Amino acid sequence: MRGGGSPCLREGFALRLEHRIRTSVALRTGLRLTRNGFRRGLQYRGAHMVNNAASAIFGVVFIAIWRSVLSGSAGRRAAAPLHLSVAWTAHYVVASQSLLWITVFLPFGLGLPEAVRNGQVVADLTRPVGLWALHMGREAGGAAYNLVYRSLPVAAGLGLMVGLPRPQTLLGVVAALALTAVAVWNALCLNYLVGISAFWTTEARAAHNLLVALVFALGCAEVPLRAFPAPLRPILVWLPFGSLLSTPALAWMGSVGLPAVVAAVAWALTLSAVCILATRAARRRLAVQGG
Repeated sequence: MRGGGSPCLREGFALRLEHRIRTSVALRTGLRLTRNGFRRGLQYRGAHMVNNAASAIFGVVFIAIWRSVLSGSAGRRAAAPLHLSVAWTAHYVVASQSLLWITVFLPFGLGLPEAVRNGQVVADLTRPVGLWALHMGREAGGAAYNLVYRSLPVAAGLGLMVGLPRPQTLLGVVAALALTAVAVWNALCLNYLVGISAFWTTEARAAHNLLVALVFALGCAEVPLRAFPAPLRPILVWLPFGSLLSTPALAWMGSVGLPAVVAAVAWALTLSAVCILATRAARRRLAVQGG
């Protein structure tokens, strides 16, 4: 048949070409957003160095508390069945204190509440990337900045005092890096859900404060999972908050369990699906309400 093939084949080729072009544009836009998010943090490097010093001081305080608790005979007897030691808890504090900057101390709602309040969200919905990808890409750059200029300096400072936690095998290093990336992803998703709640509420700050409180209390920020009562440990493992702090911290110490790994990955998939559904619902609500 003349004309370069049947109409169906030409239509199929055109659709595939259009899909590839859209994907390429979305990827380039996402990378540009990530790069801009990283550069945005560079403007505040001086102030962040002061914050790093304060964070390191908090780490020193928690290390001193654990050392005091475990140095007495009663503390050693209570900690022995839990396999807790002064060195182990010190390394845990180093890991968790460093992770805070990339999994907990993120922008309020990833900037969505402010965008909803000032109407910027309407323009965001017209961009070549979706609302979820837009905010996730931009704040992923911010998380990368925090990793380089905040988490690593805090880890280095505390590591000079008590040593750095590190896996003993190459596979352990790969697992720790992967679980840290999953932790950042889950943190971004949870904060995105806080932000998109602004479509239905007049003030999302309470949800943000609640999220931070739950992560600190149930994510084992400064108290290791093994120090909790035995009946609570399985529950904490399968909650999403542990995937932000406890799981990557234990991975860097080479003592993370398989259930925690499975839970972290399962929550990454679940939160991603919830974010997509919430974005679709928010888009419909914006169309119905007219802005």
